Amino acid sequence: MKHTPGPWKVGFEDGSGPTYITDSNDQSVVSGATDDWGVIQGVLKPEDARLIAAAPELLEACEVVAKELRDHVDGYDMVDSSLEECHKILREVIARAQ
Repeated sequence: MKHTPGPWKVGFEDGSGPTYITDSNDQSVVSGATDDWGVIQGVLKPEDARLIAAAPELLEACEVVAKELRDHVDGYDMVDSSLEECHKILREVIARAQ
């Protein structure tokens, strides 16, 4: 695992930082801070922050489902092509995230 381990959350323990993504140690993973010129860096919307914060758990869920699908697909000669397509999509998404 090369990314910061999850779980991630939106904001800090004190309730501040609605556009900051923090780890379990309350350390910033992604920030919505501004640079020296006042330009916002990182996440601009709280909705995006929530999605990003869920990324480690979403990746883990995709890996679990992909394994189950692989086991299902490998175990049968005649498999619904939609399951094969779902498995392919999950593998591609997982590869992009790793």
